[in-house]
Amino acid sequence: MKKVLFKSLKAKLEKVEDFKKEKNNPNFPRWQKLIIFTIILAIFASAGFLFYKQAEGIYYHHFDTSYIPPHEIKYPGQYQKTYTSDLSGHIESALRTDIPAYTITKPLYRFVFWHLGGTFGIAILLAAFVVGAIWATKKLLDYYYDEKHEFKTWIWAILLNFNIAIYLPWITQYFNTGVQEPNEWHNSTYTIMKFFALLAMLLYFKIEKNYLKHIDAKKYIVFTALLLIVNAVKPTFIIAFAPAMLLFFIIDFFKNIKNKKAIGNIIIFGCSVLISLSVLIYQSKVLYGTGENSDGSGIAVSVLTALKMYHPYPLISILQSAAFPLFILFTNLKTVLSDRKHSFVLAMNAVALPLYLFFVETGPRAGDGNFDWSYTFTLMMAFISSVSILRALPKKKTNVVYLAVAYLLLAAHIVSGLIYYGVLLSGGAYN
Repeated sequence: MKKVLFKSLKAKLEKVEDFKKEKNNPNFPRWQKLIIFTIILAIFASAGFLFYKQAEGIYYHHFDTSYIPPHEIKYPGQYQKTYTSDLSGHIESALRTDIPAYTITKPLYRFVFWHLGGTFGIAILLAAFVVGAIWATKKLLDYYYDEKHEFKTWIWAILLNFNIAIYLPWITQYFNTGVQEPNEWHNSTYTIMKFFALLAMLLYFKIEKNYLKHIDAKKYIVFTALLLIVNAVKPTFIIAFAPAMLLFFIIDFFKNIKNKKAIGNIIIFGCSVLISLSVLIYQSKVLYGTGENSDGSGIAVSVLTALKMYHPYPLISILQSAAFPLFILFTNLKTVLSDRKHSFVLAMNAVALPLYLFFVETGPRAGDGNFDWSYTFTLMMAFISSVSILRALPKKKTNVVYLAVAYLLLAAHIVSGLIYYGVLLSGGAYN
């Protein structure tokens, strides 16, 4: 008993010491913390403003307003579809009890709308998820690359949550339509999903590191819960994640075929995905239906249909969307293939991109291009992975021209994203 109490007390004292060290970290002084806090606060406020303006569309975007007396028109700009997004439609759908919900965001929005401030409450909630995604990105960057200077990692995390496809106005006038982007501001379900998916990736990497020998029960439970939540929010993350996970399970299985404990742990780890797939069964019934409940929605094979609908040059679309990750991949292929943190992300993209290029939905959702959502998130992971590889390169031994090209490409993605965010804040259409 005394030994147990002593160990518990020792553990608490160590935590206190760790907290003191973190608080007085010479590599992250207070002035740098103040800068990060100010930036995060500005992002929270601006994102909240953006989502609130997008949410206002619920009153005007989706209803016939011709009967409204002129003196009751409070937001005339809404008729010109400023601050357009999917959010107003999502809220409208959430408030309608006659439409079955396939995503957990509907009951969440309904509760927040009626009990926590209406559209303002929903805007604040989404802004919190934006900030949460930055924090989760920072945690992933920490796991990928051990940077002594916290300030740099926070800056990277912030910038990576704004980067989009490189904007090429002489080819297409759109920032968003026809390209694939790791960060989206018009789709609230992706905003929420991204936060939970980033955390799921972090937990996966931490468990996978030693899972053949030992699986931490707490991490396993949290990981399984995160997968369930991610699928309940938006059923697209698992489509790329599960096949990649299965691929490495097969590799580990044959490498450890005589190790019973390893084989057992592979099965246990895989069960977390099987449990999370239960959500997709219900969602498929709601989305695609059967018999009389079917609205004609389905899935079909079609080459580059989604890209051709919105971009005049499909190949350029792919390149401008992933120029930086592709550059890092082809120039650091050995590093990517030898490190599972990087190769797993490559496998996810190898699943998600063909899915987007060669499959489409049929029926009422045919023109929505919903298969790009899996690739949208895997692109986010590709940028995190690629930035980590770039940061780890020995600067003194790496060719200056190579570094210049890499950072220039990355800057093009980030600057495009910052300009796009400014356009959205000023009321510009997301597409």
